[in-house]
Formats: sequence, C-alpha cells, structure tokens
Amino acid sequence: MAQGSPQDRRSLLLLNFAKIRIYIFKMVMRVTSSEKVDKENRYSDFSIVSLPYPGCEFFKDFRDLGYNGEGLRFNWCQAFVDAQLVIPERSMSSRVAHDWNNYRKWDLVRLTQNYLKLLLTYAHEGSAGLLVHCISGWDRTPLFISLLRLSLWADGLIHSSLDPAQVMPAVLENYWVVCGYPLELRSIQAEHRFFFHNCFFFLIFDVCNNF
Repeated sequence: MAQGSPQDRRSLLLLNFAKIRIYIFKMVMRVTSSEKVDKENRYSDFSIVSLPYPGCEFFKDFRDLGYNGEGLRFNWCQAFVDAQLVIPERSMSSRVAHDWNNYRKWDLVRLTQNYLKLLLTYAHEGSAGLLVHCISGWDRTPLFISLLRLSLWADGLIHSSLDPAQVMPAVLENYWVVCGYPLELRSIQAEHRFFFHNCFFFLIFDVCNNF
C-alpha cells in the first residue's frame, strides 16, 4: 500500500478528482480501503464520504423474504459492525433527507433510495469527479454504479443511443461480468441473487423524478 497509494493519488488528481468524493460502502473486515488507514494523510485533499451498507451475507435475508426489501432492516448492533455514516457536505445531504441520524432505522429500500439520491446529487451538482467503491468492488460497487447509470440513462444524460433492450445488457456486462463478479461463489453461498434482484427489484422504486 505504501507504494501504491502515492500512485493512486496522482492518478486521481490527473483524472480531475481534485476534490474527489469517495463513497465507501463497507463493513469491518480484515482488509480496508487505503484512504481509511492513510496515516500520512495522502488523501487529505479529497472529500471522503462513508455510507455504511450491508455486506453480501445480509442478502440471504433478502432472498428468504422472496426478494423483497420492504421492511427488511439490517442489524447494525452486531459486534463486527464499526462503519459510521460520514457526509462532510451537509448542504448535499439535506437535499435528500433530514433524518440521516436515523439511517439505521431505514429498511433496505429507503436506505438504497437515499444513498442513490445522494450520489445523484453529487453527480449533478458536484464540481469535481465522483468515485464510488466498496472494499472489493464486487458487490456493492456494481450495484450502485448500475443504478446510477440506469438513472442517468433514463434522464437522457448518458448512453443516449441505447434503447431499454440494449442498456440493461450493457450495464450487466460492463459492471458485473467484465469486472469479474464472483457469480459462482455467490450462487453457492446463496448471496449473489440479491445484487441482481435487488438492483432490478429496486427499479420499481426508482421511477419518480427524484431519481
């Protein structure tokens, strides 16, 4: 990490992420994102937003409820959970919701809705680049990137040459398959369906002007 972090920082600056928004959907693990353990403050120029979101283990509950996220709440009181919600720019978050202190009471649908609306607010109104990632980049990252891309596409801001029958396969291929999503492993663990079903299940809640 000591060698990689300076190179990462230079790459981020080169790509106009001078005031980057780094979103980390993470639970405590034996590994962590480099900017979270940056003792030398190499990421001090960047704005880091931490949005705690359940890991893949939780998504068995989603499956067991028939792939229904309404009323499904994560148990934030478990001993291994140490991630905290951090949103430096309150001017952004206040446009999405006023009860962020109660995020642990939100069900899976509302949690996903508010995180997505916050990401879209930064994408539309932010003055610099936006980087979204979780620890491994396999599950939560493609989930939110897919929702972001589909929302921006629906607004006619990206992929304008693609129709609905084309944009969905493009999203699946570019942000799931090509990125090496461990489909077989998640299938064995009965966890992989959440990310596909929740991504598309959530689309029925993603049809108003807020998205």
